[in-house]
Amino acid sequence: MSPAVLPSASTQRPRTYLISGVLGVVLFTLSWLWWDRGQSFLGSLFLELGGGAFIVFLLEVLLPSALGYADTALAALQVTTLLEWSDDAVEALLSDPLDDAGQARLLAAIERGPYPARRSLLGGVSDTGERRHGHRVLQKVLPAGRTTMRYYVSERARRRRTVVIVGLRRHHRGGG
Repeated sequence: MSPAVLPSASTQRPRTYLISGVLGVVLFTLSWLWWDRGQSFLGSLFLELGGGAFIVFLLEVLLPSALGYADTALAALQVTTLLEWSDDAVEALLSDPLDDAGQARLLAAIERGPYPARRSLLGGVSDTGERRHGHRVLQKVLPAGRTTMRYYVSERARRRRTVVIVGLRRHHRGGG
């Protein structure tokens, strides 16, 4: 196995603007349905709400992309998570019998993964009950390689967070 470069940062697009775009389209559709049923008040209410939500999506995501200054405008919208690795996590990664392709998939999943600061049912993040340096240790199962990753969010600043990866544990299939 060749030595791998551990991910040190993860950049994700915030879901808030995508939710705003979907909400705008749904509310626009509801306004059309209510307007056709003779409920002009509800139709106009949904039209106003949908228009506001869609305008936020348009101004923050679609317009910068269409005008070509997406790199600088969208960089402000991205959430940067700085990743730090504990010695135990690095040792677990290096001692794991993964081939190069499996290790690349695992590292890509770590780099792309969202890191909520608290337990999240939708994100598959659970609380371990353990604390490190005064922070709650969370765990999530990564889709690549059936690996459970334990981490904590150590500091949050404006649009930046530092996530410390505490450990990795690979789930091997039984029967060997």
